[in-house]
Amino acid sequence: IAAYQKSIFLSHEGKTEMESLQELKKADSILEELIRFIEEIPLHALILFLPYKASMWDSMESVYLAAKEDPACIPLVMPISYLQRSNEKEELFNERENFPKDIPLIGEDFSLEEQRPDCIFIHYPYDDKNYVTSVHPRYYTTNLKQYTDCLVYIPYFTSMGILTNDPLSLVDFQYVDYIVAQNEVHRASFPSGARDKCLLLG
Repeated sequence: IAAYQKSIFLSHEGKTEMESLQELKKADSILEELIRFIEEIPLHALILFLPYKASMWDSMESVYLAAKEDPACIPLVMPISYLQRSNEKEELFNERENFPKDIPLIGEDFSLEEQRPDCIFIHYPYDDKNYVTSVHPRYYTTNLKQYTDCLVYIPYFTSMGILTNDPLSLVDFQYVDYIVAQNEVHRASFPSGARDKCLLLG
């Protein structure tokens, strides 16, 4: 903006008509760049929720409903596929049919690369370290972090507010920007290096 103002001023101060025209052209070019910059600023935040098990959706639902009520947010829910391994057998599942019917769902053809959500909420931060159940590699935190500036892990809470199956390893949370903790007891159950990432619900 300052450069635009300067060019307009110099166009009036030009010693010759040619100098004035050159400064006006420069001002027009700067103005076009400013307009393009403003047009590229998103008016709404795109929030993507990536649950994988329908039974765990309730711990994400309150955040989704809050985002849905916020006119500045566009919340999307995409149930993602996961792998179940047993006896050297591997099966791929997707539980989208088991989610509440009043929650609009999008398909896995959603392009993370093109849409680049402002924020992504996940249930699964372990990437390839869980040998029984694993989300599809496309949804590993190492990959998701390439397409968002805000990756948030929401654990599935037990009634006691303690981690149920989180391995006590900081490595599992290195690509996560924030972790939603239910209370101080829950926060304390995370590795010490991950506690600074915790956001308390209460």
